[in-house]
Amino acid sequence: MTSNSSYRLLRGLSRPSYSCQTPRASIKLPNPYRCLSTTSTPTPAPQPPKKPDPQLNKPEPQPPIPQAEPKLGLKVAQAVRRHASSTTEPYIAYGATDMLYKECARQAPYSFPPDRPRTKTPAGEDLGVGEGYWYHTLNLKPTFSTWAQITMLHMYMLLVRLRCFPPAQAPPWQQHLVDHFFHDAEARMATLHGIHSASLRSRYLKDLFVQYRGAIAAYDEGLCKGDAVLATALWRNVFAGDVWADFEHVAAVVAHVRRHVAGLDGVSDEVLVRAEMRFAEPGAVGLVRARSRGLGEPFGGVVRETNETNETTMGGKEPLRDGVR
Repeated sequence: MTSNSSYRLLRGLSRPSYSCQTPRASIKLPNPYRCLSTTSTPTPAPQPPKKPDPQLNKPEPQPPIPQAEPKLGLKVAQAVRRHASSTTEPYIAYGATDMLYKECARQAPYSFPPDRPRTKTPAGEDLGVGEGYWYHTLNLKPTFSTWAQITMLHMYMLLVRLRCFPPAQAPPWQQHLVDHFFHDAEARMATLHGIHSASLRSRYLKDLFVQYRGAIAAYDEGLCKGDAVLATALWRNVFAGDVWADFEHVAAVVAHVRRHVAGLDGVSDEVLVRAEMRFAEPGAVGLVRARSRGLGEPFGGVVRETNETNETTMGGKEPLRDGVR
């Protein structure tokens, strides 16, 4: 009995192992007959848990919150202008010169009331209705030409002051001021005078530009050569060369120009940039009626010798020093 059992056991071991073949789904082998692979992958040894890196878990630094400061916008604007002055200067000049030009244009306004028929001057210009010193006191005609000449005169006084700006900043300020004038002049031609033809307006603007250049040159010459030359320039432009113009009125405008040119010389650049200046009306005509101290004096000097020294007098009075007695 024992030999038969051993024989069966040895016979069973000599049979091929079913684990080396593809097992069928319906065959289930007992655990003692499983085939063990000789190339089994070794199980990796357990690794100790890694410590968290303090650098990875460290929170990122947050930018500081800017504290509100008084006039922070002004400081930013000043910094931008300091580092990009070539970019911001034209925009600043455009806005400031627009306000400065409006101050020049409001000196001699005129209009055409709808309830009144339009009339013409002997030269063929539209004659409107004007208010203020230039029309009531100086008896100038409220026309487009008069308004343009008075506006250009006040623009000239501003241009004299703008020439004192730094060389890099003066050109855009002057150009913008002139551009505002010609844009407004063309708009007045269309709205007030009914000139709707663009080619006709362009021709009138070219003539006005020639007048503008001539007036600027004449006023420059007058400031350099004296009041007589300046009065001649004002008479030709503002008073349109009227032979019946009152010389006292012309003298009042000369004093008006001299006073404002001297006053603008004392205005700071900051005030001018903010357009915080205003023009005053010309002084009363009576101021120029006072007799000049040198009016009755001879034109040449009279040499008079004395026992002490030689001195040159005008009309036998005390000598002149720098034009002032």
